[in-house]
Formats: sequence, structure tokens, C-alpha cells
Amino acid sequence: MCLFKKKKKKVSDVTDRIISEAKEAFKKRVQLAEDLAKNSDTNITIAEVMEKLQNSDGRDAIISFVWIKPNWDSAKSEKENLAQFSRIVQNVVIIESYMDEVNNGGHEQFYFNSSGEFADLLEQAIQEVGLTVIKKISAKANRVFFGARTRNEDRQAEGFFSDAECDILEECDNEFYKLSDPYKTLEEYVEKNKNNRFYK
Repeated sequence: MCLFKKKKKKVSDVTDRIISEAKEAFKKRVQLAEDLAKNSDTNITIAEVMEKLQNSDGRDAIISFVWIKPNWDSAKSEKENLAQFSRIVQNVVIIESYMDEVNNGGHEQFYFNSSGEFADLLEQAIQEVGLTVIKKISAKANRVFFGARTRNEDRQAEGFFSDAECDILEECDNEFYKLSDPYKTLEEYVEKNKNNRFYK
């Protein structure tokens, strides 16, 4: 019994250390992003952002840099904030928002949350990135969303989707969850375009 408790404490110490290191790494990344946003001009490239943030994952570097102040103003709409960035960065943010929300809580969550503002930009972003694996799924879900919006403009209203529409969105969720790695195509898109400007 005592041995188990000692082991448990060691595992707990290791877990605490890992969590602590992750928190410190996150704080460092946020600080780097904030410093870069304050001290860079609008000609900075995606590759330069990746380098300055010490992040070789282009998707992650873009998301880290986009969502911090002064880049993102909470007083503005999602679309207004997004408009300042290059089309490449916009595409990454739109698709990343879509995939993360669907992975977290399904299509209904994507449309309900502020990311739902990107619904009318989603199909073009998917086309430009070449994410053919999610094109049919997102188009089907968007048809449901825009159909529901003809009845009610408030996408956050209770009962926005009918039961039948919820069933279709759930089908879309299940199709999405069966996909192999759609993030890989997005990573390749960033890598191919990393020498382009971050801002417009």
C-alpha cells in the first residue's frame, strides 16, 4: 500500500512538472506574440512570424499571432478583425476555427459560437486551401445553417435548428470525425505560402 502511494506521488510530481512547463511555454509564446505585434510592421511574412515566435508549425504560429492584442480587438466582430490579414492567414483562421469547433462540439457548436460568423467564408477558404476531404461535409452543413437562418437571424437562439436539421448536422459531424488528418493539408498550405505577407 505504501509503495503505491509513493509511486502515485512521483507520477503526480511528474504531472505537475509537465503542466508547469507547459504553462511557462505558453506564457513565453504569448509574450513573444505580443512583443512581435507591438514591434512589427505590416510587411512581415508568415515565415518571419514563425521564426520570431520560435514555432515551426505554421498553423500554430498563425493562430497564436492572430488571436493576441493588438491584432484582435474584442470590440470588433470576428470578420472585422479578420479583414486586416492576408487571404492566406484568413483561410487558415477560418478553417482552423471550423475544424476545432467541429472537433470539440460538432457543427452546431461552430455555428453557435462566434466562429459562426465565418460560415459564409468557409467554402471559399476550403476551395483555396484545397481541402477537398471536408468540402462536401462543410457544404452540406452550411446548407442546413443558411436554411435555418432564413427563419431566424439569431444563430444563438434556442431552437435555431429544427430536429431534422440537427440530425443532418450530426451526420456531418460523424462524417467529419471519420476523416484522416485534414490538418495536414492546412499545414502544407501554410508551408507553401509562408513567404507571403501576414497582413494585407
